[in-house]
Order: sequence, then C-alpha cells, then structure tokens
Amino acid sequence: MLDAFKEIGESAFGYKILGEEKDLPELIKKYQLAGCIIAIGDNWIRSIVKNKIQAIDASFEFVSSTHPSATIARGVTIGSGTVIMAGAVVNSA
Repeated sequence: MLDAFKEIGESAFGYKILGEEKDLPELIKKYQLAGCIIAIGDNWIRSIVKNKIQAIDASFEFVSSTHPSATIARGVTIGSGTVIMAGAVVNSA
C-alpha cells in the first residue's frame, strides 16, 4: 500500500505501507508490481494520483475489482481501474 501521509512500515487497514507515489519506480522493481487499485474516494484527488502514477510509469496498469456481493447486469463493460464496492448494483445503459 502506498500512502503519502503515513510512514513506511506503518499499517493501514491491515496492509503495510511501502512508500508513496514517488517511491513507485523502486517498488515496481523490488516487488515486480504490474498494477494497482487507487483506493481514494474523492474523484478529483483520485484523478490527480492516477496522473502522477502514469507520469512515473505510463505502462503501469490500473486493476479492476468487483466485490462478490455486487450485482452486475449482463452486457455491462467494466473498464480498467474500476472498483465496484459491496452492495453496488450496476446496470447496462
């Protein structure tokens, strides 16, 4: 987990803090990271962090994740980096 407001080695939600965005190049090499989920609720801040990550490594992937209790309609396309939380209902347009 990366967090610019916590010290390396601290824990958040049971995950160890490995560093912050600026540490990503070293962390990609050290842990052979291929992708991530940006777990920030604020859309504007999440967009800023996404842009920072893409500026560091344009090939880094944003992983999609769907909670098992979410309901997804047939025909729905889930894009890269989408996180669908518990209890969400996603219908097709």
